[in-house]
Amino acid sequence: MIKKVLLVNPPFPMSERYCKSFESVGTIAPKLGLLYIASALEGAGYEVHFLDSVLEGYDIDKALNEIVKISPDIIGIKGHFINFFLKKLM
Repeated sequence: MIKKVLLVNPPFPMSERYCKSFESVGTIAPKLGLLYIASALEGAGYEVHFLDSVLEGYDIDKALNEIVKISPDIIGIKGHFINFFLKKLM
C-alpha cells in the first residue's frame, strides 16, 4: 500500500527559464499546485514529502540523491512544459 509520497519540482535553472539575458531578474515562486496536492494527500492520511529542486538550487544529480534518501512509494513530478518549446526554438 502507498504510504510515502514525494512531490518534486525538478531542477529548472534560471538561465533556461528566463534566458541568460533575464537570469538575474527572474523570480522563484512557491509551487502552489504541488502544495495544494500535498495538503490533500496529508488530509487523506499519506506521509508527504516535498522537494523543490529549484528553490534548493539542486542540479539533477543532487535532486536524484535526495529522492533516493527519501525512498518514496510514489513520486509526483511537476512538468515544465516551457522546456519543450524552448528546446525546439534553440
